[in-house]
Amino acid sequence: MNGLSFRSKWKINAKSIIFYFQAALALFLVLSIYIWYFKTSVSSGNNDYYSQLARSFKRGLLSLQEKPGAALLALDNPYDYQSRKGIDFPWDASLYDGRFYLYWGPVPALLLTVFNDQLLSKIGDRHLTFVFTSGLFVYIFVFSLALWHHHFQKLPRSMFLLAAVTMGLALPATWILSTPRIYEASIAGGQFFFIGGCFWAYTSVVNKTSRTWRLFIASIHWACAIGSRITLLPAVLFLVVMVLIKVGHDSRTSIISKGTTAAISALILPIAVGGIGLAWYNWARFGSILETGLRYQLTSTDYINSGSTLFSIENMPGNLYNYFTHAFATTRIFPYVKPVENVGTNERMVGLLFTVPYFLLALISPATLISQPTEEPEKVEENYPHRSLNWLVLSLIGVTIINSTLLLSYYFAAMRFLSDVVPSLLLLSTVCFWRGYQAIQAGMARASFAIMIFLLSTISIISSTLFTIAISGERLSAIMRTVKSISIMFK
Repeated sequence: MNGLSFRSKWKINAKSIIFYFQAALALFLVLSIYIWYFKTSVSSGNNDYYSQLARSFKRGLLSLQEKPGAALLALDNPYDYQSRKGIDFPWDASLYDGRFYLYWGPVPALLLTVFNDQLLSKIGDRHLTFVFTSGLFVYIFVFSLALWHHHFQKLPRSMFLLAAVTMGLALPATWILSTPRIYEASIAGGQFFFIGGCFWAYTSVVNKTSRTWRLFIASIHWACAIGSRITLLPAVLFLVVMVLIKVGHDSRTSIISKGTTAAISALILPIAVGGIGLAWYNWARFGSILETGLRYQLTSTDYINSGSTLFSIENMPGNLYNYFTHAFATTRIFPYVKPVENVGTNERMVGLLFTVPYFLLALISPATLISQPTEEPEKVEENYPHRSLNWLVLSLIGVTIINSTLLLSYYFAAMRFLSDVVPSLLLLSTVCFWRGYQAIQAGMARASFAIMIFLLSTISIISSTLFTIAISGERLSAIMRTVKSISIMFK
């Protein structure tokens, strides 16, 4: 250890080569399943909102090129659902000052502007959903591998593989691949950039010699996360504070102090620039830096005149049921289960306790922070890995609480919204899994803990898979055809 960073030695030998090969297979397996889920997804028509917005951006427009029809503009209240019956319009687009806008974050559309119009005409929101969801899992996988490399190499390597596959195949990641629309594209894009930023921020903590450029990349990711999904703003601000605290603390306890100002600037500048750009984007469209267009959307609810509150503490009890213990139905045919529609929103749902019980491991996160290392001056650098992992656990706890609070207080419940919370929750669960096993010394207790983890992971993988299969008739038909073909072969 050189006082500047800690890097676990990972010798390249036969065992490590086998492990890397197995890890690569696990990554390939999950991504292959994603491809199949995507190909058998529920069709949603011509859903290419982001491509439409990208074409507008390329022409210097902030609105969609499609113009509202005279019948829509002639209505006294075009936001009233009943009044719009029989009139064509892009569902959920925002109508303001005679133009259609999108209230979803503009970053995915900005990324699409690198393509020409011919290619944009072939790119739908479903493609973005697949790319972002796959990219999110790659980030989770690499993040987990970095955690393993720095903190948990002495554990059985099968525990890494089990955790990685569980996080990859757990709902709602596989769920949103089944209904890949602009809603899912926005959420998946936000989480891709958010978790990507978390990864780069973590690597800046454990590799202080290259902290500045890593924080710059993290900040770019977080700026894009906010620009994709504005509800991630509170969690990003929390993480910025956590990083600033860590940088400030390290500058007092480490020989590295000259780069502190540069590191802080690298962290703040991209987010600040992104925030200014997003504020201008809102002001240029709606005359307010805080207006995203959400209340002008053409949907089943009139947000302007209904007086309804989007976020309220009163929604929390019902959403605790919706997201954690929502019931499901059983059937006599494969896959034997199916989600049940939520009465309030008509969205099919099933609780996390039934689909991803692996998340329960996150409940032991406070216990993993109890054991603190000695802070004797001569052992400051020796204990740095332990403190860095504590910092990460606290950060994941914080963002999970923040995003869960927003999720539970939102008036509309849908399975896709779980994607705002579950990635960080599962990463936290994985750290607790590995740290808990590491802390247990007694042989019988350690074996019991391992068996419990195996059961939670197995249930999560099987349950998530069955429910993901159940929500696509084409997917179910494809499986039944395969089973029938195999049965004929063996007759």
